[in-house]
Amino acid sequence: METTASEPTPRGEVQKLRPAQMRDRSLANYLDCSPATVRKWRADDTKAIRAGRAPSGPPWHRIGNSIFYFTDQVDEWRKGKGEKYGTVTYPKKTAGNK
Repeated sequence: METTASEPTPRGEVQKLRPAQMRDRSLANYLDCSPATVRKWRADDTKAIRAGRAPSGPPWHRIGNSIFYFTDQVDEWRKGKGEKYGTVTYPKKTAGNK
């Protein structure tokens, strides 16, 4: 198939690929928090597991000496942490509170 000068050249669209796994800093960037927060969640989870409680932070995996977070598992964890449409409650106004 020949292309002529009058036909537009097909252009590809650049799409950013999600990584399958992340480290502390990448996860912090992904969740819009600090790396220290991610490390604190992991430390709290380690203490909870040792005490026989369920962990509450994002699921992580140790591979060798490195810690990894799998993106699909982090997404599932994040879905379970918040409300779809968060509610905001305001204090009721009273006669003395105008």
